[in-house]
Amino acid sequence: MEFTIRRTIRRRARFRILCSLAVVTGTAAWTLVTGSLPGTAPLLALALLASAGLIGLRDLARSTKPFRLRIDDGGITLHDAHLPWHHVESAVLFYPPITDRVPRDQDEAPPVPPKPRLVLTLVPGVALPRRPDVLGSGGRTYTVLNCEDLDQPIPDLADALRRHAGPRLESAPPGVLPAGPADVVDPRRGGPERVFTAGRNAWRRSLLLLTAATAVAVPVAVLLGPPLWPILTIVETYLVFRTVLHWRRPLRLRVGPAGIGAREATGDEVFLRWEQLSAVTCGRVPGLADRRPWLAVYSAPGVELGIDRSHTVDGHQIYVLLRLDHLPDRGRGVPDAIRAFAADRYADAAPD
Repeated sequence: MEFTIRRTIRRRARFRILCSLAVVTGTAAWTLVTGSLPGTAPLLALALLASAGLIGLRDLARSTKPFRLRIDDGGITLHDAHLPWHHVESAVLFYPPITDRVPRDQDEAPPVPPKPRLVLTLVPGVALPRRPDVLGSGGRTYTVLNCEDLDQPIPDLADALRRHAGPRLESAPPGVLPAGPADVVDPRRGGPERVFTAGRNAWRRSLLLLTAATAVAVPVAVLLGPPLWPILTIVETYLVFRTVLHWRRPLRLRVGPAGIGAREATGDEVFLRWEQLSAVTCGRVPGLADRRPWLAVYSAPGVELGIDRSHTVDGHQIYVLLRLDHLPDRGRGVPDAIRAFAADRYADAAPD
């Protein structure tokens, strides 16, 4: 399959150039009509948009440079080289980390995650006639495509790699699972769906929290007077609502032939099909300071799960679903349930 980048780069470049020209023209017209320059802030914005126009011109020039990416049974063909598959040690859609860690308002949309890059690691003794990446595998790692520029959908690229790269496709961090596409899940495997419900433990914890808060808040409100009574009422109402919610709609995890469904007491269920996942882990999550056990999943190459991911691990997207110690028996039966339906996708979380 052939992949191109020219249309996307030119469309992005034209948009930047047109925006820059419109603002520059508007500023010039304002200056001619009023006889004075705008303030400092508009001039700063003008400078930024002018630089965007220069970036657009640079992109236009880049779109004229030779580019080719063809993926088939014979290997990967670039404009300056052909790599048979036995020259490729691994191919990975590498996701850069999200750098925006500023706390956001609840109503504010999460930052758009950056798109991946296609990164190849070649076998020792093989090199491309271009500069390798600064970091990675002793000069054998090359970024051959930034998917921000790709004309075709990213799932098409992932599907081509899945069909032709075979075991060379890295679908999860090497320390979690070996490279290679996951097997097709047989819906008859594993038996009936297994359900883990937090049940009475969750609402008992909420009831204990309600009792403790009441025991502390009521004497304080009595001693300090009526101004605190409305605040006490609001807090108590919230805690009662939370207790009832955990009792009537407890934390639940479903593992079955189709995939994994996880539901928090205060949110909707997230259901993930097995073909959307490359790996499932139970235990500590890499990169998190929290030492408690979690159920976490790595998305398959090119798949966006539609939920906020926590971060990336070695270029792979990881999503944290729920805490296992909130389930009965601290979730000790969850690994066996996952192995029953998708043993090739399960991996114990690596200890620190």
